[in-house]
Amino acid sequence: MTDCLGLLLLPTPPQQITFLDVRVALHPPLSSAVLRLSKARPRQQESAALLEIAIPLTRVIQNSYNHQELFAETGRLLFNVYQLLETIYQKENIPSEGPGAVDTRILFVHDGSEELDDGEGLPLVITSFGALARTSRPWTHLFAVESEPGETLLRRFMTLRGGDISRREHDPLLESIQRLKGGLQIYMPSLHSNGLGPIYDGSRQDSPTWKVTVVIGGGGRRVDFTDKYLLTMGLLSIAGVRDQGLADPGRIEPRALHVAILDEGDHQLEMETKAFAFIQSLTGFLRYEGQSPTVSGVGVDVTFQPLQDSMANTSDETNARVVVVSKTRRKAWEEILGGRDRGKNTTIVELNPIEPAEWEDD
Repeated sequence: MTDCLGLLLLPTPPQQITFLDVRVALHPPLSSAVLRLSKARPRQQESAALLEIAIPLTRVIQNSYNHQELFAETGRLLFNVYQLLETIYQKENIPSEGPGAVDTRILFVHDGSEELDDGEGLPLVITSFGALARTSRPWTHLFAVESEPGETLLRRFMTLRGGDISRREHDPLLESIQRLKGGLQIYMPSLHSNGLGPIYDGSRQDSPTWKVTVVIGGGGRRVDFTDKYLLTMGLLSIAGVRDQGLADPGRIEPRALHVAILDEGDHQLEMETKAFAFIQSLTGFLRYEGQSPTVSGVGVDVTFQPLQDSMANTSDETNARVVVVSKTRRKAWEEILGGRDRGKNTTIVELNPIEPAEWEDD
């Protein structure tokens, strides 16, 4: 674990989640947080600083009728934020490894209101704001957006932690708060949920997914933004686990996330370690048992496989199977698989890779 760990609390993302809207709203706080952590890390230390970015998904959840809509809208948001980060790294010359490096990870939270507090039906990768606030993660930097929504979010976060932001007592994290300039969001009432609209209900999925394979790697020893995007989408595609079946774990079909890595040898082992650390940070519930990372108490197994074994046992007709892969890596994956049967219930989710965007400086 790095000794330079930051948390950025972002207010609700823009109503329209095109890249332009995301850039205008989020570029100022994202670039400021990344740059500050990069400079805070002693240059003589090789390990990267870590920045966790909490993004509220409540509005997206409230406007999603089913898992497919939630997957699509969250995927658009996730892609655009990671693309913005990739662009910031390029423009500001932020290294991905070594001195000055910052490892950024996007965490999705819901607001913990009465309708969503128990997270029923939501994928494991979406956690409640209260669970995030009460975690024991040793953040050394806490970033908040300098705006009314940002201040409200910060106060609520500290209240849920049991601290008192006005007296600066009880919680060392209070001393590390830094307020960052926010971007611009245009509010359009016609796009606003009236509060009576559909609440995401994972039980109404057309085809619940229990087994997901994510293909990552091919870029050396680091988990890059494309890998992070694919792993998050893989977790997001798994059927919700916080359901009534938890009362009797034996009644739940085990959920499984298989991570297939393009790299071999030492690179593969290093990618396994880094990918697991990333998955663990998104869920907060994982533990590692021998060679098989598992999720405690919620029926999700995370395993790492050689790529050639990533399509084993796909003939099982009792469960839907999803493979998440980027367009740039699908060819390599197909070549390794050859003509192997993938199973008729297998769905290929092909996603664009994360690449820097081009825009004129303001």
